[in-house]
Formats: sequence, structure tokens, C-alpha cells
Amino acid sequence: MSNDIHTDPARRHDFVLLFDVENGNPNGDPDAGNLPRIDPETMHGIITDVCLKRKVRDYLQITKNIPIFIQSETALNTLISRAARDVGAEFPQIVIAEDIDDDVVQWFSENDPFEVNNNSLLYYGDSFKQKNIEKHFDEVVDAVLKAKLKPYAKQLSDSVKKKTLNETDREKTKQHLIKERFDIRMFGAVLSTGLNAGQVRGPVQFTFAKSVDPIFRLDNAITRKAITKESDKRIKDTEMARKPTVPYALYQAHGFYNPYFALKPKFKKEEPDEMNTWFQKMILAIYGRPWNGCSTTTLLPLVVKWQQGGCMYLLTTVREVTHHHINFSNEFLFPK
Repeated sequence: MSNDIHTDPARRHDFVLLFDVENGNPNGDPDAGNLPRIDPETMHGIITDVCLKRKVRDYLQITKNIPIFIQSETALNTLISRAARDVGAEFPQIVIAEDIDDDVVQWFSENDPFEVNNNSLLYYGDSFKQKNIEKHFDEVVDAVLKAKLKPYAKQLSDSVKKKTLNETDREKTKQHLIKERFDIRMFGAVLSTGLNAGQVRGPVQFTFAKSVDPIFRLDNAITRKAITKESDKRIKDTEMARKPTVPYALYQAHGFYNPYFALKPKFKKEEPDEMNTWFQKMILAIYGRPWNGCSTTTLLPLVVKWQQGGCMYLLTTVREVTHHHINFSNEFLFPK
């Protein structure tokens, strides 16, 4: 591990991330036709904190093959229940008959906290009592389907001796997820959406990124050679579409690393060393392409302020920072 002060996991780190966007859309607003987000009062561009975290997660998952909790491949409740099973928690599970009705299988497949796996039906809710399992059927409108589902509540409840998960099971599940999923260790997570495994406060947090100056949003019209419908091929050769962009903007975000939130569980010593690299890479596109027009210049850590045993530093991708005539004083970088 490097001895550089900005990778020391025992210190608090306050940092500023500066990156520029040229002819790109760093964070589209779904309520405004996917135009780049702005503060309507000042017209400054903004990028949400969850967008910045998404770039970190995507980069690590796709290029480093690091397991991530907040992703789209598997439902979060499923990940939590799998972690509980991995640590030895017992869940209700029964074998379903081959002649089971298709609508019953479909309902169990589409609704949490049930899971259909081959010829097995699994329930991973908090309480395994029959009446609590039956509560999940209350919103079923079809009376016939509800009558078909109810017998399975008793079968599931009878399949286990212990009718609820104890605190030891929940704590083991949480610790297993923390160890397994990098973004939980870094950013924290709510683990009570299905099986209640509590919540984790992560040591790393971001603020919204905000452009230094007001931005001008372009909504470019483009043509597409591909035709969507077969019937349209007889009347047109191209189709129209929109591509929102920012001609140019310099964005500034703040980030924080709190070592006290990294002690339980212990933040792996090698990770803060790599953390600097991951911050450098998070605005690069997946598979190495630029992220929607952002600069791909290597980030350089620059310690700009010391305070109470911690360090504050600047991470920047701006190719010609001096061109913007920015006063890099402590007041600019770290306003009180």
C-alpha cells in the first residue's frame, strides 16, 4: 500500500472533484425530456450524488468484476435472502407439484418475498407464521387465485420449526453482505426492504455536483437510419430523434471519507489505496470510452488543506484549469 497521505484509511478525507463536460449529457432529467439537470433558480448544471455513485458502481462491476449490491440484474430482496441462506438461516421451502396452475406459479414468481426455483417454492419474509404469510395475499383481487394461494401459506409455515429469524441471523446476514458487496462497505445501504437485516452507514459520501457557471442546454435533433416499424419502411427512409447535450461545463462536487464509519466492519486496508484509482476512473465510460463528453485526463490528487489530523485535496480532470481563471482558495474549494 502507498504511504501517500491521501490514501491513508485512518484519516478523514474531504475532497473536491472537478470535471468538465463537452458536448455530453452527464445526468439527464427524466422530468424534462432527459435534458441535462439544472437548478432552475440559477441555471447552473447539477449532477446528483446517486449519479456519481452509479458511475463508481458500474465501473467496478463491469471492468473489475466486483460484486455490487445496487444493480439491476437481481432484486435486492433476493440478494438479502441469499446472504441469509449463506450464513445458515433457515427459510420455509416446499416442493411444488408438477401440475400446479400456471397462474399460481406466475404470482409467486412476480411477488416478493416469494421465489420459485425449478420445482421449489421459497419464502424469505421476516415472520414464518401462517397468518403473516397469508397477509401477502390480501392485495390479490382475483378471488379464485387467492383461494389457490392460501393453502401454500400453511405448507410453508409447517416446513420450518423456527417461526422467525432471530437477531443473530440478522446480524450475520448484514455482516455477510458488507463483506460481499463493495458498495455497501463504501456507501452504506438499507437492508430492511424484505428480510430486515438493518442498515449500514458507509464511510464515503458525495454531494451533488454543480457547474461553476450557468449552462446552456441544447436539445439536438438527429436522424436515425434504422426504421422501427416494418410498415413505415414504405413511406420513409429515416426517423427523427432527440439528443440533449451541454456544449461545455465545468462541474464541482464534494466528497467525504469518514474513518469512524469504516471501523465496523474494518475497512479493508488495501481498498483506500485503490479508492483513489476508482475516484480517478469513475467519470470514464464503461469499457474505457468517455462518459458523455467528460474529460478523460488522469486525475491528480493535490493536498490543499490540513485540519485536525485529516487531509483535504482536489481531484481534477480539467485539461486546462487555468483557462477558467478559477481562484483555488480554501474558501472556494471548501466553503464554510
